[in-house]
Amino acid sequence: MTTETMTGRPLPGNAKRVLELLKNANGPLTAYELLDRLRPEGVTAPPTVYRALDRLTESGLVHRLESLNAFVVCDQGKAHGPAAFAVCTRCKRVIEIKSSTVPGYVQGWAEATDFKVESIMIEALGECADCRAQAAPAEAS
Repeated sequence: MTTETMTGRPLPGNAKRVLELLKNANGPLTAYELLDRLRPEGVTAPPTVYRALDRLTESGLVHRLESLNAFVVCDQGKAHGPAAFAVCTRCKRVIEIKSSTVPGYVQGWAEATDFKVESIMIEALGECADCRAQAAPAEAS
């Protein structure tokens, strides 16, 4: 994954740091979790983190998950278009859905009805296979 914006210009320092934190995270992080991790580097103001997240989101490098109010790195490369995610409500694991079928359906509907879509973010909430498997023995007793 590159650390450049869609215009080809390098990301500013804070955006690079936020991107690295998200890349190395085991799951989505909120802006305040990112701020806590950046405090040792001297970043203490929430607007600094929000500006970095805005730049990363606009560049297509990061997605905001509305249901968790958190951010994840795009695993399909920058500027790939609408996104769809499966979010486990137990462990908060996030899987970016690689198929364009679901967002494509919404885009097709929008074209057919002359609806101007500004953005598409689809989040399927449920339980991942690992969490269901862990819960199965407890439910059996």
